[in-house]
Amino acid sequence: MKYALFDFDLALMLPASTPRASCRLPRKGGFFASLDAPPDLRQGEFEYEPFAFDVGCLGTMFSTFFQHLTPIAPMLAPLMDGMVTWDVRARFTAEQALQFFEQHVSGLDENMLYAIP
Repeated sequence: MKYALFDFDLALMLPASTPRASCRLPRKGGFFASLDAPPDLRQGEFEYEPFAFDVGCLGTMFSTFFQHLTPIAPMLAPLMDGMVTWDVRARFTAEQALQFFEQHVSGLDENMLYAIP
């Protein structure tokens, strides 16, 4: 399997000691021009949480490309909902989203995993 990492030239380098739970950045430096971005930067707040914003962006992308699969993989709906909720404090962290996904995928039968919709 091959992987590709892309950041649309928007990645930030933060010190390894940056606490993810309390990290905030000024809204002015955030990227919110995309319609696919979560609403974090359009709610009138002066700061945003970059890690939650990243999860929201990924959740929005998942919703765009995989929402049509929810009838055959219902666990995708709560996964995507948890990633894009407007309540940033209630949004999945990256670790929580991965844990949720792994817990639900582990119970799927192999034929389901390799089925082509």
